Amino acid sequence: MKSQKPTSLIEWLQIGANLFSLIVAVVALIISFNTEKRSAERFREQLSQSNEFAKANIRPLLSLGSSGFTGIKFVGLQNDGLGTAVITKINFIKNEKSVLNLADLFEFKTKVIWDNFYVFSNSNYFLRAGENVTLINLTIDSLKQQEYKDSETAQIMKDFDIQLNSIVIQIEYEDLLGNKQETIDVTF
Repeated sequence: MKSQKPTSLIEWLQIGANLFSLIVAVVALIISFNTEKRSAERFREQLSQSNEFAKANIRPLLSLGSSGFTGIKFVGLQNDGLGTAVITKINFIKNEKSVLNLADLFEFKTKVIWDNFYVFSNSNYFLRAGENVTLINLTIDSLKQQEYKDSETAQIMKDFDIQLNSIVIQIEYEDLLGNKQETIDVTF
């Protein structure tokens, strides 16, 4: 069979139109693939940002605070973050002695009854956003109710400050998804 060569102008125009249609179709495919690729990249970026926002919205932020007032001795743990903190490990350490109750590390010349203290267990402890827990609390009013004299209460409060300065508090915690947060290691 003999190949036919276009002889007329109309045949040349039809061939040109077919080639042009083919080129337009190829360009349209390339553009649609690029558009789809960019859309997928944008979607992945938005998903990543959403994940970061979600993590930030559940991130706990623990802080320790103490009272420096003369009549109130207080140490508290506060969750200033947006999410619940899962405390996985807490230690109160003094002279290589490690306990789960801060009150156990204080030694006074006479028996002191604390206003309040918290005893942790070896299991996880959950501290909601905005929540705080009193680790230890002692007031002059309660010491007076225990029939201590003014000079004795002043000495107990002074001893409290001195002993607190030698205590280390270590806390490891996570968010609810199990993402480990920073470890708190505080000496007052």
